[in-house]
Amino acid sequence: MPIVTASSASLVATFFPATGGKLASITANNEELLFRNPVYQPANLGRLNAWTSGGVEWNWPRLGHSVFTSQPVFVAEVATARGPLVRVYEFDREMNTTWQVDAFLPPNGTTLWTRVTVNNPNPTPVAGYWWTNVGAKIGERSRVVLPADLAIVSTGDDPARPLEAAPFPFFADAGANASFAPTDHSYPANYGKARENFIRGGGGDHAFMSIHDGRGRGLLHAQSATQAEGRKYWVWGTDDDDAARMRFLSSPGDGDYVELQAGPAPTQSQTFPLGAGARRAWTESFSPLAMEADATKLNGPYAAAVAAVAERLETVGPARAEFDDVDAFLASVADAPPSRVLHRGGAWGALHAALVDDAGDVAAPFSTSEARPFPGAPGLAFGSVDEAVAADPAARPWASLLVNGTFGAEANTADVVTSFMVDDAWVSLMERALASAAHPDDAWLLHLHLGVAAHHRADYAGAMAHYEASAARKRTALAARNVAALRAGPGAPPVADGVLEAWALAAAAASAHGDAVASGREPARCPAAVAGPPPRDDACPTATFARNLAREVAAALVSASRWTELRDWFASLRDEDERVRAALSGAMDVDLARAYAAFHGRERSSTTSLEASATAARGVLRFLSNAKIATTSGLTGGLPELWTQCQYAVRAATLGRELAVLEKHHVRLDFPVPRNINFAGAT
Repeated sequence: MPIVTASSASLVATFFPATGGKLASITANNEELLFRNPVYQPANLGRLNAWTSGGVEWNWPRLGHSVFTSQPVFVAEVATARGPLVRVYEFDREMNTTWQVDAFLPPNGTTLWTRVTVNNPNPTPVAGYWWTNVGAKIGERSRVVLPADLAIVSTGDDPARPLEAAPFPFFADAGANASFAPTDHSYPANYGKARENFIRGGGGDHAFMSIHDGRGRGLLHAQSATQAEGRKYWVWGTDDDDAARMRFLSSPGDGDYVELQAGPAPTQSQTFPLGAGARRAWTESFSPLAMEADATKLNGPYAAAVAAVAERLETVGPARAEFDDVDAFLASVADAPPSRVLHRGGAWGALHAALVDDAGDVAAPFSTSEARPFPGAPGLAFGSVDEAVAADPAARPWASLLVNGTFGAEANTADVVTSFMVDDAWVSLMERALASAAHPDDAWLLHLHLGVAAHHRADYAGAMAHYEASAARKRTALAARNVAALRAGPGAPPVADGVLEAWALAAAAASAHGDAVASGREPARCPAAVAGPPPRDDACPTATFARNLAREVAAALVSASRWTELRDWFASLRDEDERVRAALSGAMDVDLARAYAAFHGRERSSTTSLEASATAARGVLRFLSNAKIATTSGLTGGLPELWTQCQYAVRAATLGRELAVLEKHHVRLDFPVPRNINFAGAT
């Protein structure tokens, strides 16, 4: 994994450009200040089903963990009068905004400074969302110390009242109206279950959050509440379920952590306005908390602990005068051009800069070999269109549309569409291309993309019309799948018949392409398209699409309890193209569906024996006992019930009869659901 480091006389900051530019580590004289995860273990806590714990992550622009958490982003070095800084930045092609984090370590400083800038170059306002999530390792004596008038805390079990106000840190786990004595929640070890604590007030304008290990050593984070008022303290609970989550996300014994989070909005259920052509920026600081001499105060009455850290902030620093000075300096260099780009991110920033001018209108003709400045963010170097296409082939059709008015022959003959655009400027470009009829071979693909754009903005009738027009010109798996999604309705899984049709189209296209490659009529679109399995990444879009579509087929059939069709579908996979079968290897939702099918989909009749049911159940139980599930999905919620039903079947075979109600109760006690398949309380 590539890394970028910045260092001073005492601090070293380490960034991971390939995973969202995460600030993975800050060491002070070789002592780690963050939770640096010793493993890379993605889980389904982000928009791409690939979030990892630890370090400092930058979350923009939609509610929740960022789409960039496991994506490569740009990292550059910027020369300044005070020394070099590291700039982490990227373009978001859903909202057409940019974000950047300028990280600065003064040569002899003991503080890492970051300045966040979010930029909206659009002619219309957007709803912004940013949170800096700071992972910090904890032990049994760790304590979070921060000023607070109160906290907005998550209730956990009451969907009608997900958040409530509580005095911080003393409140009862059962809620504001509980009769129990309040618990000191500044200690992470005192949380039974995972909880959000949105901190309100108490810190003046120079707000801070800190955590120490019980001995007075730890991390101090500060921000200007005028610039960014949001502060949050997130903690996993100590119950078995939450402990299992932390173990899964790291290695056993190494994964206990909390997060101190900062952002402009008061809570993560809210956004903040970012006007047309506007930007918003603020500065944060990260320093070692070295207060061993004050350990007694830090572990004593909470108000005294807060006062001790506040005094340390103003005497040792970074004091408010230093904060304001660095804030002004970082603001003055926010648009300074990079002296060199250290790591390339996505291709889309370069394409957008070529597409629109500063007013957000489609730009005049340009040279694909020359980089254009990005509207409203001249300090972000995305490179030229040629560089973007060379780095990411998925951008090639869009570059062709931009330059030639057509997606090109390669895109028009591809089985799988690998990238999409939903911005008004791109939609306008596609509509003009469709109206011109200069390239009729593009029509099916233009209708498909215009359908996706309409679908994205909730124009469902328009989306259906475009999908049907695309299918009338060329039947494709993606159009069939998207029609199935429309028919299911917003938020629901695609209807089963539609995704089965999509699967048949995808499998036929893959098989035809495999035959064409074998006969020499077509070049392979994926490495090793005939001999051996394809690579398990975006280098083979056919494999990626097959996995994702298979997950939807499996989930749709399980959800509808269509066990016979699910069993038949699995049987049909034996006849599929080798590349398709290889693509499904290790697809967890597909494997889970096999388990459901093995138990519920077995042949049944009035003469089906208890032993036959138990035989199927034993195989499912073996699978579930050893399953390593990195994701929560529509199929994981039913696993505890599947486990229990299988245990009933085994016990019934042992007794030679169906179980009574009390006997089932004893089975549940004897064979509790293992934690690896129990996602109760997962977030």
